[in-house]
Amino acid sequence: MVVRFILLIIIGACCLSQSAYSQSLNTLKASADLYFSQGKYKDALDNYIKIQKEKPNKVDIKYKLGICYLELGNIQNAEQYLLFVANQKGSEPISWYQLGRLNHKKHQFKKAISYYKTYVKLADKGDKYRLLAKHYIRQCASAREIVYNKELAIVDNLGNIINGPYDDYAPIVSPGRENTIYFSSIREANTGGLRDAEGLGDEILGTYKSDIYSSQMVNGEWTSIRPFSNLINSSRNDQILGFSEDATVLYYYKGYHPTKDGAIFTDTLRTTEAIVFPTEFSSPVKIKKGDTDPFFFNDDIILFASDREGGYGGLDIYVTRRLTGGFWTRPENLGPQVNSPFDEKAPFLTKNGRTLFYSSNNNLSMGGFDIFKSDYLDSSKEWTSPQNVGTPINSAGDELNFSISKDGLKSYFSSDRFDGKGGFDIYAGYFKTVQVAHLNASSPAAFNLVDEGIVSDNNPTTITSRPTGTNTNNVSVAKEKVILNYLFYEGDNIITPSNISELNKIVDITSKYPNTKVEISGHTDDTDPEKFRLYFSYLRAEKAANFLIKNGVRSENVIVKGFGSSYPLAKNKSLDGSESKMGKKLNRRIEFRLLGMENTAIDVVYKKPDVNERIKEFKRSFYDGSLKGLSYKVQVAAMKSMYDSNIIIKYTDAMVEKESERDILRYCVGLFRSYSSAQRMRNDLRKEGVNKAYIAAYIDGVRINQTYAEILSKQYPDLKNYLIGN
Repeated sequence: MVVRFILLIIIGACCLSQSAYSQSLNTLKASADLYFSQGKYKDALDNYIKIQKEKPNKVDIKYKLGICYLELGNIQNAEQYLLFVANQKGSEPISWYQLGRLNHKKHQFKKAISYYKTYVKLADKGDKYRLLAKHYIRQCASAREIVYNKELAIVDNLGNIINGPYDDYAPIVSPGRENTIYFSSIREANTGGLRDAEGLGDEILGTYKSDIYSSQMVNGEWTSIRPFSNLINSSRNDQILGFSEDATVLYYYKGYHPTKDGAIFTDTLRTTEAIVFPTEFSSPVKIKKGDTDPFFFNDDIILFASDREGGYGGLDIYVTRRLTGGFWTRPENLGPQVNSPFDEKAPFLTKNGRTLFYSSNNNLSMGGFDIFKSDYLDSSKEWTSPQNVGTPINSAGDELNFSISKDGLKSYFSSDRFDGKGGFDIYAGYFKTVQVAHLNASSPAAFNLVDEGIVSDNNPTTITSRPTGTNTNNVSVAKEKVILNYLFYEGDNIITPSNISELNKIVDITSKYPNTKVEISGHTDDTDPEKFRLYFSYLRAEKAANFLIKNGVRSENVIVKGFGSSYPLAKNKSLDGSESKMGKKLNRRIEFRLLGMENTAIDVVYKKPDVNERIKEFKRSFYDGSLKGLSYKVQVAAMKSMYDSNIIIKYTDAMVEKESERDILRYCVGLFRSYSSAQRMRNDLRKEGVNKAYIAAYIDGVRINQTYAEILSKQYPDLKNYLIGN
């Protein structure tokens, strides 16, 4: 109340007159400093900018501008100001620490270590950030190793429908409907408006509290979000925690501070009811005593984080279970294999009750909280050493609230990594291998029941689950022949020395002929989960595209396509049903076409690899034929991320494409020579609810717009049907 009263006096003084306002820089600075101390960086920034205009040489203002920009995610401006301040004679060492934080967030780990070390060297031994800087140095060193690990998944931000400028977190997939997600979000429209830490309305220094929202995926896209009713959402922070096993009961937290007040409540997701007071859930997990992040498993088991006495330091993960009669066991610490002297929180236990995912800010983190994984071995009754799940799930920011979908193919989590939409955002991770630990229950149901004498032999495991022949131009000049080979890859390692050699050939050609368009097509085998193959093949092709653009190819001339496993060169399996290693190797490839080379002095030859007749596939030849003349596909979605729909499995010849100047991925299915055939598929798709389905026309495999369709309709008469129908 005192702080608010002081600020009201300051603001009142600032508003007396415009001339008085401009002259009272000290008053303006006091206002800015107060906002800064309360973490209201946007308001503080606005005031510091005004002071900067009047006093451009004040180093302390430049420092605070740098911090405001850093906290608001404007890394470029933050670096500019902090570098200036750090290099001023007699400046405070803290600037070097903040530069370390900045580069840490950017994943510039080597540079971050250098800045942190400079700070440690210059700062007083009693400086409060010295120990933290040393911890971050160890995390950066760990991160430099982690980034080279094999990636577990492909990660996407869920986009502007789900994520806003504040915090969006705690994602939970509906246990009954895989296309529905629940999450907590801080938004200006939330119940209660701006409030202080005690819950009193405060329009100046107050913050918005979180409400619970839901969103449905329709045709691969998230629809507009819907808030829960005011029977659940309140002026306090409301956070979804989970559901009962039969999906009839919702568990959620309600309070002003997640580890100091409030409690866990239950609800049957009612829409109307005379009694509007929620039911408090009775268990040993007490939010007011420092317990947090409860995870509900099989109704009778709760894992949670707590800093209660007897732990290993900071927050530790505990487990408790409900006995017959409704009594709960005394919470048991999971031990030193899982817990460390740092913080462990946000546990998630897979369906088999043996694989634990959780967040920790220990020395093996890349920065802040990372997601770690540990398996419980029934035979030894011990947890395995935790493994950092690596990039791109983890970053130098905080990763929390990790969970896995029922099918073991997707994960959801929240992260405040610097390239998000603001604050914490919700991300999806598409696994490259099925997480079988989450597919079936075990006996006994969970790790903490093994001590009762039932030992399972099944410990958790993870299943590791158009360039055509020759150039046809007729230019009667001596031509330089350039042979382009396919790129082959293992995992996601695209930029290998042999592949760089091929990519550099394209760089050389486009440097001579800058208007040449480059089409890059990604293909894969049957290793990736079927639903993700299309998107994964696109992402691998995109890595090749990024290399070309970085080395001088014009981004507007690059077209990237992904075909998944639709057009294999060879069979993935041998005649006896075993895996064909050679077939898979040939199918994991990236192909190129250079468009607009007809009137050049270069003859581009696309060299196909030799394929043994015993394993040869002919679907690739079918696609070759489609590149000649007019063809049609049906577009089913256009978005910035993965199209999460079975449509791309159900219908043949699926493709995703993007022209680099447009930040939109266009997903298409089908491949037809006549408009009428494409029209039939479009109508079928619309009956299935794909209301945005429409027909796209291609000439020689390149999409054309209606203007070009009109021009080419004399050469290709069927385009007249396309023009009328669309």
